[in-house]
Amino acid sequence: MKKLYLLPLVMAVACEDEPSEPVYTPIPLLAGAPLAGVSSGFLRLPAGVPLGGYTSRDAAFGGTRTRPRDLRKSPWTHKFHPSAGQLTGTPLQALWLSNADRHMVLLRIDLIGAFDGIVFEIEKRLSAVTGLALKGQVAMVTSHSHSSPAAHHQSLQFALGFDRYDPRIFERIVAQAVEQALAAHSALAPAKIGYGLMPQADPRDGQQLWRDRRGENDELLDMDGQATGPGFKDPSAGILKVESMTGELLGVLLNIGLHGTAFGDDNVWSHWDAPGAVAYGLSAALGGVPVFLLQGAGGDTSPAGRGETAMAVVDDLARRAAARLAPLVAATQVSADPLIMEMSSLSLAQSHQSFTVRRRGSSNFRYAPVSLNEYGEPIEIPDNRVYDAQGAVIELIDEFPALLGAGLCGEGVGVPFGALGMGFSTVTVPPYETCAVLDRLMPVIASRYEVDLATTMGGSAAQPRNIEPAMAHSLVGFGFFGGISMTIFQEGDAETQKGRLALMFLPGETTTLYTLRAKRYLKDLGYDGAMLIGYAMDHEGYLLTIEDWLIGGYEPSINVWGPLQGEYLLEGAMQLAERGLSEHRIRVDDIGVEAPDYGAPDLGFEPISDVDEPTPNAGTVPVTLPEAGVLLPLNLDSSALDATASTVLLRALTDVYAGSFEGGDVAIDSPLVHLERSLDGAWQPVVGGDGLPVNSDGPGVLLGYSPSPPRSLEAVRQHLWTVVWQPVGEGTEPGAWAAMTHGSYRFVAQGRARRSAEGELESYKLELPSFEIIPAEIQFVDGVVSYQASALSYRLRAVLVSPNAPAPLPEGMILGLVCRIAGEVTFESDVSVGPSGNLELVPPGDGSSCSLRDAYGNAGSL
Repeated sequence: MKKLYLLPLVMAVACEDEPSEPVYTPIPLLAGAPLAGVSSGFLRLPAGVPLGGYTSRDAAFGGTRTRPRDLRKSPWTHKFHPSAGQLTGTPLQALWLSNADRHMVLLRIDLIGAFDGIVFEIEKRLSAVTGLALKGQVAMVTSHSHSSPAAHHQSLQFALGFDRYDPRIFERIVAQAVEQALAAHSALAPAKIGYGLMPQADPRDGQQLWRDRRGENDELLDMDGQATGPGFKDPSAGILKVESMTGELLGVLLNIGLHGTAFGDDNVWSHWDAPGAVAYGLSAALGGVPVFLLQGAGGDTSPAGRGETAMAVVDDLARRAAARLAPLVAATQVSADPLIMEMSSLSLAQSHQSFTVRRRGSSNFRYAPVSLNEYGEPIEIPDNRVYDAQGAVIELIDEFPALLGAGLCGEGVGVPFGALGMGFSTVTVPPYETCAVLDRLMPVIASRYEVDLATTMGGSAAQPRNIEPAMAHSLVGFGFFGGISMTIFQEGDAETQKGRLALMFLPGETTTLYTLRAKRYLKDLGYDGAMLIGYAMDHEGYLLTIEDWLIGGYEPSINVWGPLQGEYLLEGAMQLAERGLSEHRIRVDDIGVEAPDYGAPDLGFEPISDVDEPTPNAGTVPVTLPEAGVLLPLNLDSSALDATASTVLLRALTDVYAGSFEGGDVAIDSPLVHLERSLDGAWQPVVGGDGLPVNSDGPGVLLGYSPSPPRSLEAVRQHLWTVVWQPVGEGTEPGAWAAMTHGSYRFVAQGRARRSAEGELESYKLELPSFEIIPAEIQFVDGVVSYQASALSYRLRAVLVSPNAPAPLPEGMILGLVCRIAGEVTFESDVSVGPSGNLELVPPGDGSSCSLRDAYGNAGSL
């Protein structure tokens, strides 16, 4: 009996020795006045890096269409054709927000897509430098320009759109992003912030900036049960506006969605494309204030710019974006009142059985379990029924028996692979019937990109597994502001109140129905406003609702985990949003998975070393160009445009300048070229009407790169750069393109080089020969006054589809009319240009000879 009394004591002692789970103590969020720091610049990567987005840029698929005409080779590409310089820079911007309790670090890097490995590394380095615990408080957003650099994503499965992963490019992106973020951190100061929403920024019947491109889903229903119909899109624009305490506008975050495909796969020069053009246009309207483009429902929308050429399209988009969106910025109210803020991120496992979609408890979508025979083929036979008798999607999906995932589903993309035995042998219903199973496709990709498959995929035929961390995990993010000033701006009226704003960051191409579903979920939770930000944190291809994926078409072909992946990732992010309502820091240690360590596994290939060769002549103007010439940006005609900088006279608005110089090895030299003008005997940098310096990072100064010899990587190379510029005015105000002052100009190139193998890295500065901008010719034909046609023009001078056609003078421009007889003035008057260059002009009938002159000195005879 006495032993029985001792039993509880013995059990208590035993329990004390057993490990116990630590008790989680919630940490309250503290309100504080907002602090903000902004730093804006451009990413510097070597000329020759691959441009992402188009698989046809892979040398095996692109033929001659997608490679530079000189057939060059580059040590900065693997299987993709190399790039050949830049039409614009690649924006790299940082906004650091804090309230002295929590931080939110937003990095806009204009790449084809994000990679969570970059986010993790940036978090780690920023935390080490600042001493702040920044895990989960960094967001990486990208523009999805299809003319932006790639090769930074570690997924072999996405090599078809990024080229093979290159650790050198990864490191350069991380290092420069950290530097930009630290500059923003150093600029932290008390600030005022506010959210603005224009619900009908680009109405369905307007199509000013973006348009629906996915007609397959026109019969689907939205969350209210209404058919979407043709042209269905998210017409809204949201902004986060940041001001200093003195009222200086510091930056604007712009949340809209449009694809970066104004330029096609035949473009080999980097460019910020349509998303960057919209951001630039708004920035220009604000006097050069940094505008961060945060992609919204861009997955199924295309740019709606007008023009015969891609350059004309982006110029048109920039102008119309400025006119349409600047009033939203002006109407949005900001406040320095204390607020609460939070930012968190969550790594989610991705495996066949991890994908479930609950739709707030109303559904239970999941994939049917799969078992494999000795040949690695599914044993279970699918019923090949996608919808039930009522037309709803059957929640247990057995038509996707892909333990490692499957891609190229829909629109017949994967049919050739299926014919080769790489598809689902027993699935006969679309879009599944065209899928290519990754465990069969991956050996082809691995062989193509010269990667040891055993290091990225493993297991056995009976139990295959995806050990490639870049696809076995993905990253979502969520942040919010409580008590932020929120303005709704529509039809010229603005209403402002305090509320709770959600920012959700999703790892892929967010589409319209998907984005609107996410916004509805957040509204139902109690958030007063939401910015849904795609192409952020990581990249998983297109993110669609289940029903939208099942409709088929192109978009379902670019993800590898079937119809459930998109909403699964959304519901993972919604867990963070739900916890964001608690007034405590968002807890993540009990959900999701541990973030992968991308530096741990073997890459499966030997990376190329990051070296540069000496260039003793860097920073000089070549006496002669190579016999084969240089490749001019936009493939401009080298026979019609002399690239030796020998042009002395250049007609404003009409002619095109070209000049070449030798730079350092592109491994260390990404030169910046800016324009200067002679004023009172001194050279001064030129600032455009957009408030920004006129240089090779902007929209007008093109910088082409030509290695010589182009096709040999073993020979000693010259690194030749060609500056191309059309003298038009920068800015998006009506008529700003015509504001080009005459006078003496020159270009100045600055870069870095190593003169000898043992020499130190040094800077160079080169002043190219000066030239004179002279008046353009004004012509008056059939009642229309215009500047003459320009065969080489690449900038959109007037609102016309063709940059080469005669350019009508801007509406409202005042012209001086002067008539003379034998040198004596007989009549003079000021006349105003009407719409489309129309000019009501009746010269005197006394035999006078008359001329017109604009405010910039351009002139012409009647």
